[in-house]
Amino acid sequence: MRFLLLALLLCSSSLARAQGNYTEATRFIFQLYNICVQTMGDPVAINKVFTEQNVPRLTAEEARPFLGGGEGNAWPSDMPFGKYVFTSRSDGLCAVHALWADAPEVEQAFVELLENFRRQAGGHLVKAADEVTEKGRHILSFNFGPPTPEGFYLNMSVSTHSNPRSELQALLAYAVIKGDLPESSQPKSESSPKKKSGNPPAKKKK
Repeated sequence: MRFLLLALLLCSSSLARAQGNYTEATRFIFQLYNICVQTMGDPVAINKVFTEQNVPRLTAEEARPFLGGGEGNAWPSDMPFGKYVFTSRSDGLCAVHALWADAPEVEQAFVELLENFRRQAGGHLVKAADEVTEKGRHILSFNFGPPTPEGFYLNMSVSTHSNPRSELQALLAYAVIKGDLPESSQPKSESSPKKKSGNPPAKKKK
């Protein structure tokens, strides 16, 4: 796991840099996402972080819509600039749900994070998904390897929606996955993340 741990430390460092020139809301989203990185998505470690900060959990019924059918816990954060929910599933999937976000800015920050991460870690970054769903949600996902001797690799993804009426403006997910690193469906020259204009900015709900 040594290579993976080193990669995680570099990813955490990249996150700190990626927060620099963005709005308070976007910086907060990535501060939450950094918890996923620092704990490697471990549910026990994540629970300890929120318990020590005295952050109340959502009830099982309240958390269910955010867990995607899995078992786990969810913690809400109501801030002056928006509402957010942090989730930790028992299968190791860790995510930040932004009920309001500037979709293009969040996506740009995510791309910057991966660019910094790729340059520092020197591993193989493979595009797993880059698509727009029928409902207008843009999904961008990358795998990072090579796998550790134990057969684990990283997956980091973001999905955004520019529709201000959407109940979920942005979702950042993180997972340590056991298995072979999938090959990219994209040409190797396109495996690195690229900045783009993205969707028009979402307007904050009143």
